Amino acid sequence: MEGVKPYPKELLEKNRKIWLGTTIIDAFDRTCDIIPEKEALVGGEIRLTFAELREKVRKTALAFLELGLEKGSVVLLQIPNYIEAVYVYLGLQMIGVVPVLCLPRHGQRELEMFGNLTGATTWIGPGKLGKIDYLPMAKAVKERCPSLRNLIVVRDEALPGTLSLTRLMEKSHPSPETDEYLTKFRPSPEDVIHLAPTGGTTGLPKLVPKTHNVHMNKAYYWARAEERGPKEIDLVVAPINHDAPQLGNLAFLALFGGTLVFCPSPKAEDILQYLEKEKITFCFMVPTLLTDLANEPGVEKYRFSPELKLAYGGAWASADLINTIRRRFRCHFYSIYGMTEGAGTITRSTDPPEVIANTVGKAMCPYDRYKIIDDKGNGLPPGKDGEIATQGPSIVSGYYKSEEEDKLAFTQDGFFRSGDVGKFDSKGNLIITGRKKDLIKRGAETIIPFEIEEMIAGHPKVMRTAVVGMPDGRLGERICAYIQPLPGEKIIFEELISFLKEKGASPMLLPERLELIEGFPLTSMEKVDKQALRENIAQKLKGEQK
Repeated sequence: MEGVKPYPKELLEKNRKIWLGTTIIDAFDRTCDIIPEKEALVGGEIRLTFAELREKVRKTALAFLELGLEKGSVVLLQIPNYIEAVYVYLGLQMIGVVPVLCLPRHGQRELEMFGNLTGATTWIGPGKLGKIDYLPMAKAVKERCPSLRNLIVVRDEALPGTLSLTRLMEKSHPSPETDEYLTKFRPSPEDVIHLAPTGGTTGLPKLVPKTHNVHMNKAYYWARAEERGPKEIDLVVAPINHDAPQLGNLAFLALFGGTLVFCPSPKAEDILQYLEKEKITFCFMVPTLLTDLANEPGVEKYRFSPELKLAYGGAWASADLINTIRRRFRCHFYSIYGMTEGAGTITRSTDPPEVIANTVGKAMCPYDRYKIIDDKGNGLPPGKDGEIATQGPSIVSGYYKSEEEDKLAFTQDGFFRSGDVGKFDSKGNLIITGRKKDLIKRGAETIIPFEIEEMIAGHPKVMRTAVVGMPDGRLGERICAYIQPLPGEKIIFEELISFLKEKGASPMLLPERLELIEGFPLTSMEKVDKQALRENIAQKLKGEQK
């Protein structure tokens, strides 16, 4: 694919010996052949077996070919957590079309950037989702993106200037010759499976071109680390176009034949009801959802599957939160660290509770390597904080059409700079302590917000917290703590400082300002938007100086 940096020859040959050598659609077809009558997909009242799902995938693939999409074409895929997201994605894969994974939170600015950078020909998404009307935005993007020809609406009826996915599929009629016809459009394992936006909070996201080899390799080793197999029933709560559900749910379905159940909403009550009703055995969540579940009353009345596994990732979660979830749900729990660009780590079921609560374990893929480096790229010993760098078959070759970013992203010896700060414990488990850009420079001290957040999260009145730097003319930055109290609770600055001192916080870790907040701003990747918090406190300080 044009705009994708090739791997160095020596690294490519090494990775080829490790990669599975399969595409997601080849894995899906193999699974359909083996267990055609097993339930594959559940959404609302609709329940599809693997045979029924494959038929929808074939109809979708034919419909897109008849529309004029070609192997190598790019589409902006913005379907929320509908079952259509699964068979549209796999239908695109069947004919080698490359989706850009757009999240429901992505707006006109991001879509324009994605469309113009990739030359996307088609947008696929909902007409409306809740109170959000997507069509005016999609039409505005089309006006500013010359390559964009088609706007395909999922579930809602087509309006002038748009096409209905339902109507396109109704006109598609697979025949006995369809499979042979579709074969010539199939991608190879070294082709790009999709373009995934990074989760940055500053500027526009970069696009990560993941190949089938890289994607399926990580999905395979992730599932093995969690000891998951064909009997798994997954509850999909996080946005399906996020990297984690793409790996842990959709690629898992293709590789292992698990069942995907779409939760109707990310509300704690709905999650609990579906965990019980569908006898769910696996659910991946971001920390904001874990917090909601930890504070939801009446969890004890539900009867969950004894095989239930919960996993979290995408952002930091406190040890107190993890221990609360494990106690309330009495389930296997996995702490995960990953990145859109590739590699990931995970705790194992055999790890002791303190490892699960305080670390993110070890590499999912045994062939991925990790090290902690300083600003010059030198390795650091266990216990020392530095930037997390990684190399191996789960890492992409670079960013899409972004040579300058690639130069900054990789060390001279080929390790990817994650931008995350962490350290290893004495047994080789990785501990995440923050983001490089989130470090607070207070005078001559460099302060890691994670250390303060971890202590604040243990306060009995605190629901969520985030610590950021606020501008200071003398020291450069000072420490500001944002806190969302539990419903009905209040916390004052003096109370917070007293609590932290009791926890043993050193003077340099004590916040110098407290901001109470009803809810945290989130990025498109459902992470706390610390950039927005920094801007918020900077504006407040400016106003106070007038």
